[in-house]
Amino acid sequence: MKKLAKITAYSYLLIVVVLFVLFEAGIINYLWVKSAFYAGLINLINATVTILLFEFSYKRKNKDFLVANLGGMAAKIIVSLVSIFLILKFVEVNQIAFLLIFFIIYFILLTSEVVYFHKKVKVKIRKNSKEKN
Repeated sequence: MKKLAKITAYSYLLIVVVLFVLFEAGIINYLWVKSAFYAGLINLINATVTILLFEFSYKRKNKDFLVANLGGMAAKIIVSLVSIFLILKFVEVNQIAFLLIFFIIYFILLTSEVVYFHKKVKVKIRKNSKEKN
């Protein structure tokens, strides 16, 4: 989990540096930076909840695992959609920048989560197969 946290932190740091450089160069304006902040915040909360649910449930029975992760996924989608709607409706952001950055960060985090989950489950499978032998 520490490796995933480092990757996420470095990804966010890279995005902040790139946005800062683009802002200072006059390529993007303050609304882009504000849009990126809100998009990143929603994704960070979403990824944190995903990882916590996975860590909570991956050593449990399959039924509990599925309930926690699929139920959590449904709740996260609803919360994300409501958050996106509220931000686009009531906060002054560049809508195109917000959605573009939201989906870029979303897919980066989703990819890192899938890789992390795959490695974690692979270790569990190896450990269980060694115990049976």
